[in-house]
Amino acid sequence: MRTAFLRSEYGTATERFRLSPTRAPAPSWTIAGRGWGIVTAWNPGARAQDAALNRAAHTRLGIRTAQLRRMDAVNGKGDWQEEAFLLLDISLAETVKLGREFGQAAVLFAVGQRAALVWCEPAPVQVERFWAELHPGEASCCSCIL
Repeated sequence: MRTAFLRSEYGTATERFRLSPTRAPAPSWTIAGRGWGIVTAWNPGARAQDAALNRAAHTRLGIRTAQLRRMDAVNGKGDWQEEAFLLLDISLAETVKLGREFGQAAVLFAVGQRAALVWCEPAPVQVERFWAELHPGEASCCSCIL
């Protein structure tokens, strides 16, 4: 499962990134000192779930995060493409709380360009640190974790 998270793409429909071991060009929302996270409600426990159940869970996540500054986001691609929210000005604790509430194995949390894959279970959380590297496409990928 870890490999799938590390190989995945995240972000908005127009600005995607991958987790990278090195610092590189970053998405526009990565502002120094500003916390942000990406949370999905799709496929709890990293187990494929019916599309209607995923859409219903995403709607509940949307209601739950309606008061937060957010952008529509997408995790993954192909068969594992999931709707998500990119949440701006959020803390690590709140990001993990949402991930746990919606049964997620992991969430992404970052401050500026310094991103982390945060495993929601078991408590306490486990954090793996990376960089958010703008990812314009497979052909131009250089230092991403592949």
